[in-house]
Amino acid sequence: ANIHAAVLRVQTVDERDATYQSTLINWPLFSSFVVHSLNVWNDYLNLVDSKLSKLISGINKGKHLHSLAKKMKKQLGLEEVALSEKLEINSSLIEQLGRELFSLQKEEERLNIVNKECHILEHKVLEAQRQNETQ
Repeated sequence: ANIHAAVLRVQTVDERDATYQSTLINWPLFSSFVVHSLNVWNDYLNLVDSKLSKLISGINKGKHLHSLAKKMKKQLGLEEVALSEKLEINSSLIEQLGRELFSLQKEEERLNIVNKECHILEHKVLEAQRQNETQ
């Protein structure tokens, strides 16, 4: 019985040892796998970081361009207002010049009539002088 118990004990220890051996991890291989996985993740994260940096840079450029566009639009609006005011002033001046031209044309017509009357009077005076000389 003692021999049987000793054989059984040796057999149990051997079985435990075999089970223990089968569950042992190959640490050098496992650590190599872990390091490789971490390197892959690191490369992926660096790629994502690079893409995000480019995206942020693009967004900042877009914001800058948008700001410039707003400033230019505002400037163009101010210039448009200034041009509109100048156009209004010019239109007013053109209207005033038109009225003055019309007034001058009327004055010219009146002076032409006066000139004709002067010619008529001049002829009458010359005619009267000839009649006085003939008498």
